[in-house]
Amino acid sequence: MTRSDSPRPLRRLERAPGVTVPDSWWARVPAVKALPDVLRVVRTPGKRVNSYFLRAETMHGLYTYLESLPGSPDHDLHERSHGEGFLTLLERKFRGYGFYLMDEPEAPLSFTSTLRLVAHLDQLRLAGAQVVVATHSPLLTALPGATILELGEHGIRRTPWDDLELTARWRLFLASPESYLRHML
Repeated sequence: MTRSDSPRPLRRLERAPGVTVPDSWWARVPAVKALPDVLRVVRTPGKRVNSYFLRAETMHGLYTYLESLPGSPDHDLHERSHGEGFLTLLERKFRGYGFYLMDEPEAPLSFTSTLRLVAHLDQLRLAGAQVVVATHSPLLTALPGATILELGEHGIRRTPWDDLELTARWRLFLASPESYLRHML
């Protein structure tokens, strides 16, 4: 398969030449230090890349804007709970082949809605999409076939779901919530 025949719209991320990172607090975080200075996206020739980035905090303004558009299919977002509106919008806008970035999309979602999001992410995968998700959710990281990159004091490393620190912590908490809570309450 040649590069232009690749089913993926992105070939790689590479360091952008001649750019340096300032000496800021965020640049000293171990996981950030492990990244190249500045990355640029190298697309597969002839492949279109649909990028869509959402943060839960910006949703109210986005709902208002989308509802104000004449003939908008998104006229009902404020009529839903925050989580239902968010998930409905993701399902309407994140469709098919593309490149999608999500920052903690589980934040407004219930357990059941997060499972619905996992199913939607799998549909995107089957359509050939690439999805990058920053998450604290063991449910989202459990998506079969996902490449999991764990960020921590060690920097960035590929980690199986069973070995994730967040998975281990959730297991410990669920096995004995009172032992966690007695230190907090």
